[in-house]
Amino acid sequence: MAIELKPAPAAVVIDGQPAHGRYAGSIARIDWSPLNPRPSWLWRRLHNKRWHYVGLGNDAVFIGVAIVDVGWACSAFAYLFDRQDRSLLADWSQDGFAGLQAGVSDAPLAGADSWFRGPGARLSLRHEAGDRLHLHVATRTLRVEAELDLAAMAPPLLAIGPIEGGPGAWAAEGIARVESGKGAGKARGGRGLVPATTSNAACALARLNPEGWRGLCPLPPTLLVHATQKTSALPVRGWAEAQGRRFALDSAWAAVDASNGLLARDTAWRWASAHRPDIGFNLQQGYFGAQENVLWLDGQPAALSAAHFDFAPEQPLSPWRIHTSDGLLDLVFTPEGARAANKHLGFAASRYVQPVGTFSGAVNGRTVTALPGVTEDHRSLW
Repeated sequence: MAIELKPAPAAVVIDGQPAHGRYAGSIARIDWSPLNPRPSWLWRRLHNKRWHYVGLGNDAVFIGVAIVDVGWACSAFAYLFDRQDRSLLADWSQDGFAGLQAGVSDAPLAGADSWFRGPGARLSLRHEAGDRLHLHVATRTLRVEAELDLAAMAPPLLAIGPIEGGPGAWAAEGIARVESGKGAGKARGGRGLVPATTSNAACALARLNPEGWRGLCPLPPTLLVHATQKTSALPVRGWAEAQGRRFALDSAWAAVDASNGLLARDTAWRWASAHRPDIGFNLQQGYFGAQENVLWLDGQPAALSAAHFDFAPEQPLSPWRIHTSDGLLDLVFTPEGARAANKHLGFAASRYVQPVGTFSGAVNGRTVTALPGVTEDHRSLW
């Protein structure tokens, strides 16, 4: 039996500590500044990752839009997948300078104001009068004007919790502090020591703050923390244009993902999401464990246990089996097509594929047939 969620707290940090848990309801802001002890400005700048993602679709199309701030850079993407022709009619992405070309709002839903500006591109997701989110996309290949109705939404998920450090995450090596006089290697000037497994960049940054966990590499693992606010099916009004074709979106349903965390440098996840008014779910396997796994039945959210993704990573358009340890969800995902992107910048990299398709199987005793949605296989070194 699915477990009901507790009401959402007023803040993600209470009495200096993360308010770990899975909750139902909205939160005004995701703000890590009250953490005590508080990580240094430099560490937060390098590890605070934030994004707003909207996925919306109907029988004709699926549209995915994201605005991402990784602290030292920003990026955005927008695509339109034609479900009838099973092809991408638009696939746009662009990188930029954080703070100058993009902003990701700390407000997930009410009060949200996220934006991206680049050569030939303007994207925004803004909360407007009437409790609606206005999605605006204007690129050379895709235009979208859509309103997402928050007034009619089911209680959204709020998940707050610790994350897995992942390979290459300095804090996950169990370093509680840079110890003076002990350790594997001495920083220049003799002011602090860092373990031999820590990168040269971490050593250099540790020298800027060698007095314990407040530096870059000695942050306590408990302060690797993440929060996400996710909606289920939101009614949509609007339109999209690509390759000279205009698509009405008034029959579409949308889901919003607003995420904000102090994440490890190496972060990986697998994800599945599908929504309509009677049933919806969000599942993740990876850096956030089972903490954001939730099922909406007739608008009521409930917790799901650990998710398992059985698929061939090198053949993402083959069928996927996705199921949960509690036996409440067991589905086969049949891809219709996918958007994929691989970036290699030397100091940073990402590998991403997001198939679009349908889910069929059983959820909490209900038969599910051809429920539209997406899966994702993603790894970032950021």
